[in-house]
Amino acid sequence: MRGCEGAFMNVRIAFAWLYALLLGVSAVPASQSESERLNTDPELEEIETLFRPAPRGGRDHRTNGGASQGGAASELRAAANKAKAVRLRYPQGHSRAAQARRLEAKALLNAALMGDSGVTEEAVAIAEEARKDTTLPVGERFELAKLRELVRSREFIHDARQLRYQRERSAKRLIEEFPNEAGGYEALLREAENQPEGEKAASLANEILASAAPPHVKEAAQTLAERYALIGQSFREIASEALGADSPIVAAGGGPTIIYAWATWSPGAIAFAKQLSQTAPAGAVLVGVCLDVDVEAARSAAAATGLPGQLVFDAQGVEGVLARRLKLTAGMPVYLTDRHGSIKDVAAERGDIVAKLDSAIR
Repeated sequence: MRGCEGAFMNVRIAFAWLYALLLGVSAVPASQSESERLNTDPELEEIETLFRPAPRGGRDHRTNGGASQGGAASELRAAANKAKAVRLRYPQGHSRAAQARRLEAKALLNAALMGDSGVTEEAVAIAEEARKDTTLPVGERFELAKLRELVRSREFIHDARQLRYQRERSAKRLIEEFPNEAGGYEALLREAENQPEGEKAASLANEILASAAPPHVKEAAQTLAERYALIGQSFREIASEALGADSPIVAAGGGPTIIYAWATWSPGAIAFAKQLSQTAPAGAVLVGVCLDVDVEAARSAAAATGLPGQLVFDAQGVEGVLARRLKLTAGMPVYLTDRHGSIKDVAAERGDIVAKLDSAIR
């Protein structure tokens, strides 16, 4: 999972409402019809809106309208208190009590992810109770388990290697517990894609391919596995097959080469490419493969931004001949070849790029 980005939900409700807890409401009697039991509690429905995507231009609790993460965590804690108050008004086993406990856990887990360490223990405990409640839909239980795993991993954010290890374990725990949910497999795929170590990334990709992962995850894992299978192959031969033997790219690609993907819709890839021109060792050739379908617009953008090296354009974008042969995707990978022109790294953007560049030309 790249950082904790997938963990945060949107909060779109006023402070006054969040801190206004209804007190002294009498408990709901246990004897109810099934239709009454399944009706949504208005307060729970309001709390649920906190976790729905904000409309364009709406508030997002990651910024809290400009406030700190601490302020957003306080909002979430207040929402958890409100859900708890609702939960306590219903008898144990009531469907609304179960939903209230789910929302309480969800709010506390998100508060913990926002940095409120004081709620972590309580959040995990309540999430464990809700996760085991089989009256809740499996998707809701999976969501709590996923948030719980993110909270578990948070303590390792200052140790990148340990964090990767913990996230891999988390993804595998989710798969084991929820084998029919796509989220666990998607989390393991992200770990494979973010791995700076090629052998480990390829191993995880193959593990996904051998699993019961859904088709879209397996398709991405297959691309990743095929990308790592390029290691050791000659870039010049690949370029010759894709572009023709008379291509200037072929002539330039016989020695240490840096191949980067870019597109006008990825300013990060463009900025990274410009940095590569400054860090590339002497004698290394840069080749930029454009993934845009509008070639003329891409050429103009390349000229305006001063993209380095020899550029390859193809109106088919990611489906272009060279892009497909190199298994380039919107993830914008960077490849390195050694001094003999053999592909040595297909994820050079991960880890210490300077050390990788120095190693490539030895």
